[in-house]
Amino acid sequence: MRYFYSASPGMSHTNLAASQLSHLEIVSFTPNLEAQEPSFPTLLAVYSNLPSPDDPGAEPASSSILMWELTSVPQKLHSSFDQLASRNNGTSSADQQTHYLKQREGITVSKTVLSIHPIHTNTVFIITYSDGSVEFRDRASLDIIFANDDFGTVSSMPQIGFAIPSDDHCLHLAVSPNFCLAVAMDSDGTPRLKTMQYTLGDPGDSNDDPKFAAVVTALTLQFVYSCAHHNNNDDLCATIRQFTNPNLEHEFLSEIYRAMTMSVDYSTETQHEKLFRNPMIQRCLSMQNALNYRGEDTHRTLNAKVAWLTLHLRLVALTFAFSFNTGPKANGDRGGSESEFTKPDVLHSILGIVRYYIDFTNFLMDELFELANLLKDQQLTIPLLQEHIRDTNSPALLILLSSIPRTLIRYNSRGIRVLRSALAKMFDPANPARMSANDPSLRPSLTTLITLVDRSPVRITDYERFISELDTQIKDAYNSSACAEPERRQAEKLLLISGTIPPPLLPAIKNILGPTLNAMRTGIDPAALYFADYSWLGVSDDKRTHDWARTHILDAIRKIELSEATQLRICTRCCATMEDVRPQKGSSVWMTSIQKMCLCGSLWMLFDASEKGRDDGLQRLNG
Repeated sequence: MRYFYSASPGMSHTNLAASQLSHLEIVSFTPNLEAQEPSFPTLLAVYSNLPSPDDPGAEPASSSILMWELTSVPQKLHSSFDQLASRNNGTSSADQQTHYLKQREGITVSKTVLSIHPIHTNTVFIITYSDGSVEFRDRASLDIIFANDDFGTVSSMPQIGFAIPSDDHCLHLAVSPNFCLAVAMDSDGTPRLKTMQYTLGDPGDSNDDPKFAAVVTALTLQFVYSCAHHNNNDDLCATIRQFTNPNLEHEFLSEIYRAMTMSVDYSTETQHEKLFRNPMIQRCLSMQNALNYRGEDTHRTLNAKVAWLTLHLRLVALTFAFSFNTGPKANGDRGGSESEFTKPDVLHSILGIVRYYIDFTNFLMDELFELANLLKDQQLTIPLLQEHIRDTNSPALLILLSSIPRTLIRYNSRGIRVLRSALAKMFDPANPARMSANDPSLRPSLTTLITLVDRSPVRITDYERFISELDTQIKDAYNSSACAEPERRQAEKLLLISGTIPPPLLPAIKNILGPTLNAMRTGIDPAALYFADYSWLGVSDDKRTHDWARTHILDAIRKIELSEATQLRICTRCCATMEDVRPQKGSSVWMTSIQKMCLCGSLWMLFDASEKGRDDGLQRLNG
């Protein structure tokens, strides 16, 4: 390998000799769509010159950024060498390659580089400086990426006007995974948070404005990039929240589904596993819930409730999927198998999940009965429905009309029915599996599960039949209106992200709130539904629900109440809590897999029980 060096403009050998090497790394190749082969890696070095405070005549602080690209060229030998006897093996000299480091033109800046990181598949460098500034530079030319007026082409957030503000000098400056937040540390160790700002004024309020469309596209590209690289995107959410225009949030949520070519129309889909095993659905719903958060003292918006409840339904579906899977028996017998839910630790956790879903189905039915009573003497129209749903802030009808949560409800209802059937077999004297019911560690939990299902005001078989009828009516409504597939997909997306009820579904809604719901009344005690306590679900906006959240600690994954002495994990995004359960050898798949992340897809952090004001902190987080 050979090395070629030449001084770059503005950087003399004397300046480099007085500087110190502060950064040295190898940057991976960049994707090249035009060439057959990808480019080679690059050696990156930063030399910094720090003036001595005791020398008033010293040169000011500066940093030089140098790069050497690993390049390959054919090894050129005279053609006569190919005629030698030793080369009569078919190998030509033209086939040989040699590599060398070729220096590229560098830059010198009159400030100290604190950090430099390649981003956007190594096509851009993000550079932080000691004066508190942050720059985005193109890798090929090292030119600063400034905002321009070409809103028709969007490559990154800085290119269309986003920038991290500069302020006072700092000792260190760290950037977030999506480069939307930065934390600067002052000389006294005090941290300062800086949020990426949009610098080109008002972006407008519709896609007719090129600036508005460019902002939405840039935010969408960054979201898709974070999903593809499994990065946390809370910093991106914080940047979006600076815009007070609700149209921008709506267009952003609509675009992220389109950019990832992900359909939210499951009205004709029968494979449930496609839905709840898709992590991108979780990320999109989590972002919808976070963007509609309006503070701890403000009720969740309707769109946030739909997203939040759908995430809970997905958790229930994953729980049943893991729990009903079979594996080797605990005694090591490979010839047999047992379900996960027959293990004591799983069975104890499933109790909370089953109780949550049973109460949730009762809550939905109670809300539907109340809505039907309010509208029974009125001419049902889409605007009237939207007004009542908005005034009551009740997500029940939207949850049932939207195909994603309805599909999860159908799957979960079947899971409850299968679970109840399995429990009945365990207590059947004629069934060899009855030994599980006689296990002292299992019998109390098994009995409690049976009681939860059997004493529900809404029988699970009736509810499953109700959901099946509702599915059929919605499909018939779409078909009878001659709604094409693209139009149906768009309608389903608007229903999910904004609560906009599609007009073709009005006949189905009339049947649901009329004959279908009346048929359900015959086997239900409305008083039992009305007086049931749903406060622990956290869905209603009444004082009872608010007070329960202030005075109780709920494990968001296992749906069980925790004591104040429990070591907790807290979600870094939605502030949900769970017990800090450490997986043990032989732990179930459910315990080790589903609790790695919060139900919203974000990460956990430990809550320090020794912190002062622990009770006040928990009340704030749960409230």
